[in-house]
Amino acid sequence: MSLKDEVLLKYLGHLDIRFAGCMLAFSLLGFFMSLKDEALLKYLGHLEIKFAGYMLALSLSSFFMTLKNEALLKYLGHLEIRFAGCMLAFSVLGFFVSLKDEALLKYLGHLEIRIAGCMLAFSLLGFFVSLKDKALLKYLMHLKSRFAGCMLALSLSSFFKTLKDEALLKYLMHLDIRFAGCMLAFSLLGFYMSLKDEALLKYLGHIEIKFAGCMLALSLLGFFVSLKDEALLKYLGHLEIKFAGCMLALSLLGFFVSSKMRPC
Repeated sequence: MSLKDEVLLKYLGHLDIRFAGCMLAFSLLGFFMSLKDEALLKYLGHLEIKFAGYMLALSLSSFFMTLKNEALLKYLGHLEIRFAGCMLAFSVLGFFVSLKDEALLKYLGHLEIRIAGCMLAFSLLGFFVSLKDKALLKYLMHLKSRFAGCMLALSLSSFFKTLKDEALLKYLMHLDIRFAGCMLAFSLLGFYMSLKDEALLKYLGHIEIKFAGCMLALSLLGFFVSLKDEALLKYLGHLEIKFAGCMLALSLLGFFVSSKMRPC
């Protein structure tokens, strides 16, 4: 490549330093922990490979795009820092929990893959959209932060509860998938509509918060009730589906109607 592009060169150098620091952190962690725990060692190795792939993807994307777009460059840098923090959080969590619990290990691995996929989707979306639209950029950043918070909440809840309760574990995994789907739907919706419409943007932000609150409430409720009660579990699942459908209907309604009329 043409290294006359100082911005690109500086970005790649920064990427180099961050990746080296990450690798060093993993190395020290592996040195101090008992490596007789093969499950933990395998998990960390997998984490390292995924992070390396992510860094490579960012490097290639920064190589092919025009880095004169400062807004896009700033967005990618922010995305990189958040992803690194997320990976570190999972690593520390995996270090303190007993990874002999195969159910928890499988859950963490699944969560990690979904997070990585979500981040990649946001990165590609941010690459193709015009980031001159500050409203859209602000919305995407807010959406990203909420998703990260949701994942962290689910992770902590799985840490404190007994995952031998297969019914609860299955419920949380289902919740995970549904929330990710909802976020993707909102993202695509926000991409196709004109976010210059402040009323609609405000409405979508409000609906997003309400949905997140509902999911949290259902999660806490499912944590405190005895999930051996299959009737209650089935009812909660039905309630969740109905609410998701209602939110989708409201979203579509808000999309097609004139947003000059403030939503109720």
